[in-house]
Amino acid sequence: MKEISDIISSREKVGRDEVRRKLLELRAMGMIEINGTKVTLLNNNSRLHR
Repeated sequence: MKEISDIISSREKVGRDEVRRKLLELRAMGMIEINGTKVTLLNNNSRLHR
């Protein structure tokens, strides 16, 4: 997850800790899956289409 947060933080000009917190929050909500350096957007987010 270090590589992911480094890439996103440099592109978006935000801190790595903030990126990590947001990624972990999205994972806890079931919106993404993190496997090593791969982040997968899950399609079971039907609650977003209200």
